[in-house]
Amino acid sequence: MTLFDNLIGGYLSGIVFATTLLGATTIQAYWYFARFPKDPSWNKLLVIFLIGAQFLNLGCMMKTMYGLLVQSLGRAFTRNPWSGSSYLLVNAVSSVLVHFFFVGRIRKLTKIRWLPATIAVASLSMLGFAVEVSVNG
Repeated sequence: MTLFDNLIGGYLSGIVFATTLLGATTIQAYWYFARFPKDPSWNKLLVIFLIGAQFLNLGCMMKTMYGLLVQSLGRAFTRNPWSGSSYLLVNAVSSVLVHFFFVGRIRKLTKIRWLPATIAVASLSMLGFAVEVSVNG
């Protein structure tokens, strides 16, 4: 068994695990909407966007695995396919949105300005790196 075979097995196992977690996340989102109908609409839109982004991420992972196992018949990719790049970009955008949600909470709770600013800068730099990797492969 080669190193490449081990990588494919780990990636496939990750997709199965991610699918299970997506089911649990969907149930949590349903409970959120059922239990907190009076939450602000921007909060609900954030949850809807994040659930949609997770479904898109899973689709990108499955497309990448399909290309690796079926279309290229187990040969290694020479370049990251568009689905792999899209996965990175959607994941980074989701992370930035969640980070900024918590930055707002931290700022409200602590009244400290430098800590949320540091988190925001780190989050935006992560988004910049993700865009660079997604565009240039």
